[in-house]
Amino acid sequence: MQQKNLDVQISSEYIQDYVEEALPEGRWQSGGREWVCSSPYLQNDYKRHFSINVISGLWQCFKTGKQGNFIQLYAFLENVSPRAAWSKFVFKTLENDEVFEPRPEDDIIWDLDIDNHEWFEALTASSDLNDTLTSDAFKYLHSRHIFPEKDGEYYICRHGKYKDRLIIPYTEDDEIYYFQARTLKDDNPKYLNPGIEEGARAGNILYPFNHGKVMVTEGPLDAISLKKAGFNATCTNGCNVSDVQALQLKDHNGSIVMAYDNDAAGKKGIRVFESTRKRLRMDNFYICYPPSSYGDWNDFLCKDGPTAIRNWIEPNTFKYESFYRVKEELGLL
Repeated sequence: MQQKNLDVQISSEYIQDYVEEALPEGRWQSGGREWVCSSPYLQNDYKRHFSINVISGLWQCFKTGKQGNFIQLYAFLENVSPRAAWSKFVFKTLENDEVFEPRPEDDIIWDLDIDNHEWFEALTASSDLNDTLTSDAFKYLHSRHIFPEKDGEYYICRHGKYKDRLIIPYTEDDEIYYFQARTLKDDNPKYLNPGIEEGARAGNILYPFNHGKVMVTEGPLDAISLKKAGFNATCTNGCNVSDVQALQLKDHNGSIVMAYDNDAAGKKGIRVFESTRKRLRMDNFYICYPPSSYGDWNDFLCKDGPTAIRNWIEPNTFKYESFYRVKEELGLL
């Protein structure tokens, strides 16, 4: 038996074993499909106000009115973020209806804690601008129309692997689950991303975004630029969308606007994503490029400001299929 949960299929056998261990002193009802027990959302719940269906993975606390799916329950019981809970389950293809099982602990996608990086130093309004590294970081961010004094925390690093780099954090619920480290000198590569040895996989991670319509960019500065213009936005850390990222986008319950750079690499990335979208049966897929005179969305922000971005996006957002069909008919591809 299998249950479909956030487009991640988790075996009912796994849910059954988990709830019996995590929520003991319960009993099975409905022919072994419903586990009824004390609610984890109440103290001293002797009347067993909680029920979870191991086939669907859906649960409800009848006293508080709380309800949700298995991954949300798992996150609550294990005291981890929903992203970390989601990442514990292996992605395979949905086409074959395969069962998802927990990841090994050393293979978690999101489990990055900035507190482990004691050399990171926050940039704030009270930062010492007489310090060269701090001053360089502020100058760079200001040149990109990003202001750490009011746009959220950014960091610099003075030692170790990320020495002399600006740290661009990915934050959810006040916790940093990933970051990109950009050089402030002439170092190569320009960006360093945390790797598997630090508990992260860039190809499986998205910049934080909300539910609803979302614009998908290549890098965090582009996502930040669109957010400053009033749009819900994320990034894929490059111009490729992994299957894990695609599933997260599918789960967010809104249309997807691919907003990669208006160059050959960006266009190729979107066309590759089209095959992923079809395989995972993702609907509501749109496309919107920045004007060809700009390198990317951050360049657009810096030169013309957020109002120009807002005025551009709606009339230049197209359903993917119609966009490319017209282009092909005109011989522009």
